[in-house]
Amino acid sequence: MSYSTVGPADLPHPFAAVPDDRFTLLGDVVSAEVVGSTVVLDCGGPRLAVSLLASDVARVRLAPTGDFTVAGHGADADETPFSYALDDQTAWPGLTPVLIDNGSEWTVTTDAMTLRVRKSPCRLSFETPAGRPFLQDSAGAGFAEVDGRTVTRCWKTLIPETRFFGQGDKTFELDRAGRQLTFWNADTYAYAPEQDPIYKSIPFSLVLAPGDDGWTGAGLFFDNSFRSEMDLGVASESDWWFGAEDGELRYYVFAPEAGEAAGLKHPLRRYCDLTGHKPMPARWSLGFHQSRWNYQDDGYARWIAHEFRRRDLPLECIHLDIAYMDGYRVFTWDPEAFPDPKALTDDLKELGVRTVVIVDPGVKVDPDYFAYQEGTTRRFFCENPDGTDFTDTVWPGDVHWPDFSKIEARMWWGETHKRYLDAGVTGFWNDMNEPAILGGRDFPDEVRFAFEDRGTGPTDHREAHNVYGLLMAKATHEGLRTIRPDERPFLLTRACFAGSQRYAAAWTGDNVSSWEHLLLSLQICQSLSLSGLGFCGPDIGGFAGAPSPELFARWMQAGVLYPFMRTHYSHEEIDQQEPWSFGEEVEGISRRYLTLRYQLLPTIYSAFERCTRTGEPPLKALALEHPEDPNTHRGCDDQMYLGQHLMACPVVADGARQREVYFPDVLGGWTDVWTGEAVPGGQRRTVDAPLDTLPLYGRAGGVVALDPPTLSTALSAPGTLTLWAFPGTGTSSFYFDDGLSYAHEGGDFFRLGVEVDEADGFGATLTREGSYGLPHHRIEWRIPLSGLGDAHHVTVDGVTIDSSEADPDADTTTFEDGPWRVVRTRTDVTRVEVR
Repeated sequence: MSYSTVGPADLPHPFAAVPDDRFTLLGDVVSAEVVGSTVVLDCGGPRLAVSLLASDVARVRLAPTGDFTVAGHGADADETPFSYALDDQTAWPGLTPVLIDNGSEWTVTTDAMTLRVRKSPCRLSFETPAGRPFLQDSAGAGFAEVDGRTVTRCWKTLIPETRFFGQGDKTFELDRAGRQLTFWNADTYAYAPEQDPIYKSIPFSLVLAPGDDGWTGAGLFFDNSFRSEMDLGVASESDWWFGAEDGELRYYVFAPEAGEAAGLKHPLRRYCDLTGHKPMPARWSLGFHQSRWNYQDDGYARWIAHEFRRRDLPLECIHLDIAYMDGYRVFTWDPEAFPDPKALTDDLKELGVRTVVIVDPGVKVDPDYFAYQEGTTRRFFCENPDGTDFTDTVWPGDVHWPDFSKIEARMWWGETHKRYLDAGVTGFWNDMNEPAILGGRDFPDEVRFAFEDRGTGPTDHREAHNVYGLLMAKATHEGLRTIRPDERPFLLTRACFAGSQRYAAAWTGDNVSSWEHLLLSLQICQSLSLSGLGFCGPDIGGFAGAPSPELFARWMQAGVLYPFMRTHYSHEEIDQQEPWSFGEEVEGISRRYLTLRYQLLPTIYSAFERCTRTGEPPLKALALEHPEDPNTHRGCDDQMYLGQHLMACPVVADGARQREVYFPDVLGGWTDVWTGEAVPGGQRRTVDAPLDTLPLYGRAGGVVALDPPTLSTALSAPGTLTLWAFPGTGTSSFYFDDGLSYAHEGGDFFRLGVEVDEADGFGATLTREGSYGLPHHRIEWRIPLSGLGDAHHVTVDGVTIDSSEADPDADTTTFEDGPWRVVRTRTDVTRVEVR
């Protein structure tokens, strides 16, 4: 067999070119013992520890010297090593392994999986209860000492046609099979398709493998923040591997759900259990954000907000880029361009518009600047080996960077945001936090970080680099929670590591105004969503370059789908990129889809609530919903689900007025939401897509909830809850709370359940949970006539509604409206039927 040892050619790091014969692989198992929840395997010096956190989650650690405390930050074999990726709120029960000696191997069995340990040489195989391997060693774990660093790799058996999803913001197809990936956060302005790495490092893979009995889905998280790599079948057709330039070889295994071997949702959920679930966002943060580098003064920002309102264009937030600061000093305002920030934010608030400001980590070296004074006096900055503060150049000139791995530095940073909150700012945007230096350079490796002052000494930049953005987000999030404990914070970050979803939304960085990047934005957001980071979005229209009117129109349509929806652009490339900047036709298209975004907020918000519980993202790749269908694994990157039952198919080609759509084979098929046409599943079809149309399809048995149109969540008022209801069989759930506070954690929420059945037409049963109450006056069902056949007799809670005397303004009525049967009811009904 052949192992790949070469990373990207432009990465002069020692582990990228370690030859095969430098790696020491594990030999025979000399002894095995059970310590707590862990099986410890002695391989004649090196030791391997396999811990059962739960019946379906295991942790594997390698100690090349036999001492787990060396690379594990002091943690022995059965202890959990320190990791910024892990959510300390998750309590793992731990299982005591029962080690069965079968001669040539040991086995450990749980309800969800079997671990087989081959004795000669030491190799691991994780299998389903039915005996099907889902993660199996080929060469297994190996290590090499190179220039004082312990380079590690782990080789796994590659089953032909295996798919690999996740891995964060990679610029490839959703399925990463046949790719080699690097995990090292990088400032990559105007990155290109197939450029790797870019801004985020999330070494988590959803592995979907074929077999005689169908597809099996599992997960693997490589918990190492050093520069790392994955080779997913590039060097060999028989194995894949992952490894890092230093640090502990430590990975977590997530077994398939019992009885649901094909599923990817279960391993994704367990990964989120490990690294943290996205907390419930503020509802307003799901609205439309408008940004520019730069709105250079408060007059320009006011004009933008007024222009949106004058043109009846929905707008939730204006983002202020670095020009609002005094000489690019964070936590300050330019006294000439923004002389009274509180007056500005108050004026915008009157229009229903919130203010978000950018906050970079670099603190200007300036003895007269309060943040510099406080940071240097209290030793909050990253240090050189000689104890001096590390200095380099970003927008303000020479800067120091906070060491966010110091608890006190995080507290100081977070609490300093009170200056912004007092000025009326409601959201924050972390940039340049890879961390980035002008010119695309990295910190020197020897820059030191405290790493929580854990008693094991400071670490260097090699280990801290990939978690710097996560720690900056953690500092900001925790500070905002301290200052305003009853208000959900909004934070946007560029750099991420596994676990960043606990603190922030993410955007895809400095993209390009091109059709390639429109498609790439959909791929990256789906991949981030498959990596636990479901609150994400790109710069709509592109940051670098100037979009054509058609590209902007199509991108605004796709914008409806992104969990985070923002237009952001560079003034160096184009003077204006607001919706009215491309003529009346594009402005009208933008208005239509901005309005649709706000109408869909009940569906989107409910999808976020589902994400907080299950890890299932609001924006879903078709493969997540249909893992058993290989047609969804490849070639469908430009199709996706928004929520549970709405499939969207954006147009991503210049000049296209049609596109091919794959309709998964679901019971009852699909409905075109614009025309009401029924479309059978299990086929590819070319559909019409005029410039003003985003193809959308409802899944049979599903329901999509819509609010009345509004210009901002702050300007919305209670009205009719519209339900697009598609005949078939299925369940839907819609979640409501106050959208801002944490009262929902105490039970102050409302959940509306809708179960659809298809006997002789259409039927739906409603259930209710929670004390908050439905914030609507009535419900309007819109059921496609194409799914009703001859059914036309409407009953609500057993009472017939006479369509011949329909009053469109009545609270209980029914009538036909184009391709829809409309049934309007009170909010307290429990059963609606059309027979």
